[in-house]
Amino acid sequence: MISSPTLNVVVLAMLFALFPFPVALVRVVVPLALIALVPWLTRRVQPLEIACDVADGAGLLRPAAGTLKRYLVNLAKLAAATVPLMILAGFLGALFVELVPASAIPAQVLLIGIVLLALVGTFLPVPIAFDVAASFLLLSRGVPLPYVVTLLCTLGAFSVYSVLILGRTISWRMALTVYSTVALVGAVAGLGTAAVQAAI
Repeated sequence: MISSPTLNVVVLAMLFALFPFPVALVRVVVPLALIALVPWLTRRVQPLEIACDVADGAGLLRPAAGTLKRYLVNLAKLAAATVPLMILAGFLGALFVELVPASAIPAQVLLIGIVLLALVGTFLPVPIAFDVAASFLLLSRGVPLPYVVTLLCTLGAFSVYSVLILGRTISWRMALTVYSTVALVGAVAGLGTAAVQAAI
C-alpha cells in the first residue's frame, strides 16, 4: 500500500530526473521510514481468522477456476469503485494546480501551512506518479520548497481509500494511526527542508 506507489521504478526515475538530488533522496527515505514503522504501527492488530473450504477429491482445476473467478469479480468491483474516483481526483488536482496562481500561495513558509498540506496530501487519492508531476509543477510555479517536499512525501503514500480499506478489513484505529503517521512524517520532511533552507 505504501511501497507500490512511492517506490515504483518509473516514479523513482521521474523523481531523480525532475528534482535536485537532496529532495529526491528525502522522498526515497520517507517511504522507507514508513515501511520500517509498519511493525510498530500494527503491533496491536489481532490476526485474522480465515477459513477456506476445499472439497476433497475436487482436483486442481475446480478450486483454481473458483479462485480465478472470485479474483476477477473482486478486481472488477474494486476497479468500478476506485478508477472513476482516481481519474476525477487526478483531473481536479491538475485543474487546481493549473488554475490557482502561484501568488495565492504564501511565499513565507508557515508551520500551519506545512501541517495542513501534510494532512491534505495524505488524504487525497491520486494516481501513481501524480505526486511527482504535481509537485514538480508547483515547484516550477514558485511554490516554496518545504511545501513541495511536504506534498511530495504525502501524496500517493496513503489516501482516504487506504483508510477505508484498512478500517473495514482490519481496524479503524490502525487506519487512523497509519494516516496520522504518514502525515506526521511528511510534515517533518517539510519542516526539515525549511530548517535546512534557513540554515544555508
